[in-house]
Amino acid sequence: MLLCYSEMTGGFYAILSLTVELLVSGWLNNTYHPNEIVVTENGFLIKLEHCYMSEALDAIHDGINITGYSVWSLLDSFEWIFGYTSKYGLYQVDMADPQRQRRPKKSAVYYSNVLRTRCRRL
Repeated sequence: MLLCYSEMTGGFYAILSLTVELLVSGWLNNTYHPNEIVVTENGFLIKLEHCYMSEALDAIHDGINITGYSVWSLLDSFEWIFGYTSKYGLYQVDMADPQRQRRPKKSAVYYSNVLRTRCRRL
């Protein structure tokens, strides 16, 4: 389990590893026998993405058929609780600009590298 601090909420939150969440000692596979697993809306910080994707690779090596993985959001977007103040996207959206200028964040560059190298350099 990874313990992280959120500046947004001012508190700590726990993140279970993807392997634990997916496997729970084989519960998911033994109970539902899925043909495949697609992980969606996962993570938003580089250090967490690295952890999640490493765990996903471990799960794949353990025989779990993970066929897809996507990050939380391509662009900064409206969140019901936080409005436009939360910045979850790979690309920053300048809400003050009428053209809504978009700029890649470090996480976009990181994720692009992961996709280009197929995780060979994680």
